[in-house]
Amino acid sequence: MHRFISRSLVLGLASCVALAATAAGPEPKVGISGSAPKTVKHGGKLVASVKFAVPAGFHIYSPTFKGVGIPVSFELQGAPKGFKVGAVKAPAGGELKGNVPMQVTISVPATAKGKESITLVVHYQQCNDRICLPPDRATVSLSTVVK
Repeated sequence: MHRFISRSLVLGLASCVALAATAAGPEPKVGISGSAPKTVKHGGKLVASVKFAVPAGFHIYSPTFKGVGIPVSFELQGAPKGFKVGAVKAPAGGELKGNVPMQVTISVPATAKGKESITLVVHYQQCNDRICLPPDRATVSLSTVVK
């Protein structure tokens, strides 16, 4: 009888834990969008606008953050030769919350001309006061015409 009660308690506790985990569901994710100017000059700089919608109660880390968390960073994926990510302008502070705008400077080679589609990969980590989710990445598609 004692064994039956112990098993019942363990199974009941396990069910409660599983139910609580299911009810909580996955954590909300950061929304990321971006845009580029309609035209840029060859040999110049494209300044892309990247916007983060950080869920309430969470934060991301500034590109200049030097602490334990993983700061936001950017890279180009499959970009034409000569396009390079440069300086990033972000709000001041290490932990960024709410709607966070950033500007990403991309060098445009002098040889570029015509319509260009660029994929910007955004690396980030989303945290709150109790946990940090695993590092994540998102892609932002940018289009412009190089003149």
